[in-house]
Amino acid sequence: MGADARRVALDLFCEHELDVEELAARHPQCGCEGAQSSAGSPGPVKHEEKVRLFLTSTSDIKGKRHAQRKERPFKPQSLKRAFTTELSVVRLTHSSAKELEYSASLLHNYQSEREPMYGGLLSVVDFPVSAVRMNVDGLGAMCVFETPCKVEEDGSFKRPSHADIANSAYGLTKEENMAKRQIIYNQIVEHGTQCRVEDVDDCNLIPFLPKIVKDEGSAQ
Repeated sequence: MGADARRVALDLFCEHELDVEELAARHPQCGCEGAQSSAGSPGPVKHEEKVRLFLTSTSDIKGKRHAQRKERPFKPQSLKRAFTTELSVVRLTHSSAKELEYSASLLHNYQSEREPMYGGLLSVVDFPVSAVRMNVDGLGAMCVFETPCKVEEDGSFKRPSHADIANSAYGLTKEENMAKRQIIYNQIVEHGTQCRVEDVDDCNLIPFLPKIVKDEGSAQ
């Protein structure tokens, strides 16, 4: 199947008309990594690139003491969406501070609308694409797709460096998916770095902290 057809499938995936398993069934073995690039995109995601995952879990701070809210854990569960809908990341190799902050603002707004006190960004995890783009113990590869989004009136992208991580295998059992998720998590921990929002130095993410964290910081 041609690159244009793969781009159509990726566009449907981005619009949530296809989930991870449906995309894998249509284009196995990460076939959509070879999709036609959209105009204005940096191009296909390369193995040596670094990507950033924003962590936003309200359950890690809600109902916790102040000291516990400083822990900001990165867990295997943080990767769950890569096995269901999609796991959004930003391509650090190509993104600007403005794009990083815009992406962070979208997540913050989405979370804080649902949890005004606890919704927001907690930390980021930066890691090389090579840490996740691998075939795991016969359970299939993990894919990293080029998925620029938020089209402007002039046809350019407001988030040109957006990408998605997704499982390439379909029909796996719940136990197999959990085992695969743990292996990918271990790879990210080994080759990547986690940083609290307050300590990120390539853009300003502090405005996107949860309200309770900002309030506690200003009270100190």
